[in-house]
Amino acid sequence: MKKIGIIVGSLRQNSLNKQLAEKFVKIGHPELEFSFIDIKELPLFSEDLEENPPSAVVQMRKDIQKVDTVLFMVPEYNRSVSGVLKNAIDWASRPYNQGCLKGKNAAMAGVAYGMAGTAVAQSHLRSILPVVGMNLIQQPEMYITYKEGIWEDEKTSAFFKSFLKALAQ
Repeated sequence: MKKIGIIVGSLRQNSLNKQLAEKFVKIGHPELEFSFIDIKELPLFSEDLEENPPSAVVQMRKDIQKVDTVLFMVPEYNRSVSGVLKNAIDWASRPYNQGCLKGKNAAMAGVAYGMAGTAVAQSHLRSILPVVGMNLIQQPEMYITYKEGIWEDEKTSAFFKSFLKALAQ
């Protein structure tokens, strides 16, 4: 059983990317166990706080250590990753070259209203994750353009299942 920790890169209660993550959990896969890793209480990263990190940072790091793969749900803000997602990665990557992300598998998916989905943000994230020591799962790529009824669409659900199957391998 592979343990997948989901980090949603949006703090909005009803974000599309949170909905996508919940859809993955609902569809499920017999070889995957999902958990959500909370980032909403993380303070902005500061080296001044590294020696005695806040409890939200300690908890996030513990939650990441428990999983095999981190699934990043990537919103696109101004053609890049969200500040809260980058902040979580900065905290998790510390102490330098010893952070809890090092050696973990990483996958990403995202949904947005635009035609390119979250392709540009995911491209930026693909340049960040290897630097912090993560192993990227390259395929299938998932850039979803949101349309009304997408969560009930059978063709889309089949694509979601293929994504989950790839995570299980």
